[in-house]
Amino acid sequence: MDEKNLIFFKTKSLGSAYNIANLLAKSGFSLLETFPIGGGGHLLMEYKNSPVAPIPQFDEEITSEIVGSQVVLNCPNSIYKAYLSLENFPVQDHLLVLDFEFLGEAFKLAEGLVKRGFGLVDIRLMRGISSHCYLIFTSESIARLRDAHKELKALGHRCQLLEDLHPDLKQIL
Repeated sequence: MDEKNLIFFKTKSLGSAYNIANLLAKSGFSLLETFPIGGGGHLLMEYKNSPVAPIPQFDEEITSEIVGSQVVLNCPNSIYKAYLSLENFPVQDHLLVLDFEFLGEAFKLAEGLVKRGFGLVDIRLMRGISSHCYLIFTSESIARLRDAHKELKALGHRCQLLEDLHPDLKQIL
């Protein structure tokens, strides 16, 4: 299975995301994407060589601009392809929809659910005033999705379980 070693940053401004991207690219990281979202910036980079390459120390000005960061090692390539809308798991009878404010957090959770055998239908990033990312998972087993839903709700995640999907909804997804 192809895997990627990824690092995500959420910053207070798009300029800060560009600045971090520039510094990390000079340190051997590969820039995958940077974009404005929710009044700030998001940055997605890949470790080019060692998955444990040290992240350069940022000065206080840059550090104060970082809202969040997430490292996702050995992320299945299928998750990245779903994010790019290049590969999607076919919709089954039931869905689990999760809502996140940070793409890095969404990728980290997606990694765990894919490795547990759930099908990743889509990663939808809402680029606008508010920063939201949606993960859409599917399964034929409502019992497995109910267990995952209960577990994720207990951990404080915002999620919705949809049982017995109508054919019209299955078709548009």
